[in-house]
Amino acid sequence: LLAAKVPVDSFLTAASILPVITCSSGKYDENTKILARDLGNHIEGTKKKIIIVSNGENLFLNTLKETVTGIIFSNNCNHSFRDLTPTSQKKILDYEITFQGKQLKLSSLFKNDIEFACGVLDETCLWEIINKKKECVINNTEAFVSPGYDERYYIERNFCQNIVDRAVFKKRIEKDIFLVTGSFGVENELVVNVLRENGIKELQEWDPSKGYSSGVVRGLPDTSHGIYEQLCAGSGDTNVHLIMIKIDHDLVHIDSKQPFKRLIKTETKIIPENYFIKKVDSEKVFIFVSDSGVGKSTILTSICEKRKEQMFWVLKIDLNKISKHISPQIPEDYTSINTCVGLIEKTLYSTNPDSSLEIKLFRHILSPSQKSLNLKTVLLLDGFNEIQPSQDFPYESNIDEDVKRIQSVVHVWINTLRNHCNIEQIVITAQVQEKIDLENNLQVSAYFLKHLDRQEQKELMARYWAKEYNSRSPPLEIKLSVLRCDAENVIEEWEKIMTDEKDKSFTNVSLNVIILADVLIDTDRRFSDTIELKNLYSKFVSNKIVLYFKGQSECSEVIKAMTECSFRKIHQECSLKKMFSPMLIEKLPGMNELELYERHLGLEVMSSTLAKIGLLTFNKGNMSFSHESFAQYFISEYIAYNMKLHPVQNLFIKYVLPQKNMKLCRKFLDTIYKNKFTGEDKLINLSTDCRNSLNNSKNCIHLLPSLRENNLFVVRMVLELLNEEERYKYVDKIVQETLKKKLNENHNGDILLSNLMSLSLEELPSELVKIIKGDYNLAESSINPSVLQVSPVKNDYTADAWDRSDEPSYEEDSPEEDDYTIDACDISDEPFHEEGSPVSMPPRIEVMNEENKDNGEGSLVSMPPTPRIEVMNEENKDNGEE
Repeated sequence: LLAAKVPVDSFLTAASILPVITCSSGKYDENTKILARDLGNHIEGTKKKIIIVSNGENLFLNTLKETVTGIIFSNNCNHSFRDLTPTSQKKILDYEITFQGKQLKLSSLFKNDIEFACGVLDETCLWEIINKKKECVINNTEAFVSPGYDERYYIERNFCQNIVDRAVFKKRIEKDIFLVTGSFGVENELVVNVLRENGIKELQEWDPSKGYSSGVVRGLPDTSHGIYEQLCAGSGDTNVHLIMIKIDHDLVHIDSKQPFKRLIKTETKIIPENYFIKKVDSEKVFIFVSDSGVGKSTILTSICEKRKEQMFWVLKIDLNKISKHISPQIPEDYTSINTCVGLIEKTLYSTNPDSSLEIKLFRHILSPSQKSLNLKTVLLLDGFNEIQPSQDFPYESNIDEDVKRIQSVVHVWINTLRNHCNIEQIVITAQVQEKIDLENNLQVSAYFLKHLDRQEQKELMARYWAKEYNSRSPPLEIKLSVLRCDAENVIEEWEKIMTDEKDKSFTNVSLNVIILADVLIDTDRRFSDTIELKNLYSKFVSNKIVLYFKGQSECSEVIKAMTECSFRKIHQECSLKKMFSPMLIEKLPGMNELELYERHLGLEVMSSTLAKIGLLTFNKGNMSFSHESFAQYFISEYIAYNMKLHPVQNLFIKYVLPQKNMKLCRKFLDTIYKNKFTGEDKLINLSTDCRNSLNNSKNCIHLLPSLRENNLFVVRMVLELLNEEERYKYVDKIVQETLKKKLNENHNGDILLSNLMSLSLEELPSELVKIIKGDYNLAESSINPSVLQVSPVKNDYTADAWDRSDEPSYEEDSPEEDDYTIDACDISDEPFHEEGSPVSMPPRIEVMNEENKDNGEGSLVSMPPTPRIEVMNEENKDNGEE
């Protein structure tokens, strides 16, 4: 038997001479049958015993059954780690596996806890450990790594919070209403004590039947947002502020009815990212917010790597993949911990898992009964703002409503995991516009990921070049000090050539620094002319494709051009499938490039080829972009190339123009249409469906986002698609929406509209932008001056603009040393010394008009109606008035 070359093995037990034969499904030949028959004939009619272990029916076992009578069968024998002797248990725990990319013994994973091991290691897990050994992989975190992340070249990042200036807080109590609540885990007693520490002794308890004119109102964390909204609705002209008190006694500003930046400290303590690696009192949920491309996903990679060193089990979920698993449910379903853990499992292991051991271990450590386990867990949730509509989303329904429903599920899901699950830390990233929603629902204050200062910009660019040069074959060695000098020159020159004032903060964003560095890596690092954002992305994409061709065999320029065109179409298709629902995608043309490419190359080769370009990443068959901005870039390309087709017009008018998460796509399109207006391209014919969508819109939602974002050429293009009568009516809607409840006499809006319609199509968009921002220059001669300084139309995700009617005089409220303040969380507007430190600013200058004359604030300064002069301060700076 031992000499037989068949899929059968045997051994003798140590306690007695008892043969044990193991056989499994495999390729058996005639020798196997002869061997089984001989063995059966030998033991038939004797008292000899043999144990046969098999995982199912096979030729060897069936032949024995035909030969030997009286075989005792014991089916579905389930054995576990508990059934082993202590010696065998030790041998199992000494096996090495791969856990989160590192080789370690099972004993290290289970902390030598036998009961823990007994609860996890069933028969399936034991077979996997014994058979795979080091090839047994638990939680492969390679998929969690942000593209381009390299620990050797990584720059540690800093955070800040909107800490309340306590001096201003105390002085405003008699004029404003402050709703104060504790963050999650902060008791009411601590809230009262912190307020008393700040000299505030009179506290009002919330009573919905009462009216409040000023002072401090105390609320509970889980109801504070509802109370805040009621206070705002009933406060008239009085400003209302929502403040949250943390466990460390810090007062954090959450929201204000009308912006009042002086309430926020100009200089707050810098919070290094390592702060979140340490256990921080009762804080368990952390919200990271910042703009797109600043580095939120890369921060999660850094946290992942550091937590792995501490032997935490790290779970990372991209929230844009979660909607397909929660579409049927409502938020209340996720108060059950089993449902919540099930959602994590479905999202992470929706395809067949590579390891049964990983699934068992995952379920065990997240069980609410396992509070005392030594193996701790961290949950990283990336991209709250990237949550997509559900798979069964109705084509004609409201996208935002469906996304908000899924976001509500995520709120409840996180709260349930925090309260009932063995998770040490939950980190969620989002863009700034989602900040208040997350803070109110999770009852914790958000942390702002600071933009790069000048020194960090230079260091990031230099390290990126160093990484790219060292990865070449052979490596190109250039001193880091030389690359830093080059980076300094590039950033200085970039700022000089940018024509748009706002774009001077372009290099504050880490992704932009990398794109800029990549475009210039093999050049003399000089700019020949002004580069626009869209052109920079286009150059970056072209560079990636050129690098791909360098690694391939020689081919003609024609083949290269055709291949690049195909690659771009595939990326356009991937971007559309990432951002929009399948029901919308199936109506769009050109959505079969990926299928044809896969059919030609096969899935594995196709995935490998596209991954080499570096814009797409692949994990277990799932495809995603290395950054969402690339998806929006390719969507803008697709729309521009196919705008004559009616389904694409529908995509543009109904889904790109009005949706707030398509802001970057609109910016790219604005650049594209700027170039088209300078050329001789003929305008397209708009479909009847899209024309009706524009004409039937009651509040001009299609163009308001582009007007707020100053996308003049997108606005012009849409207006040119309408005939003169339709255009007149649409502009009228914009005027009425803007002047709603602002003007006392209807003829004022009529005069303004008449003046607008007398403008050329080239002039009209810029004047509409001014109106949206509160500048009614065209109608100043006929409109009462008291309405000329009204607030701009409220943004979808910002507080109402402050009309300064309640601003205190500086002699009364402002500290002498703090006449000028800036938002602590927004460093994009901060001026810097060469070393990158903030510089002091001159005092503010007040220009008075009829509106604030009656408030007794200073003296009146006459302003000629034309040209209009704006003096900037922090309140109207954020409104974009220039």
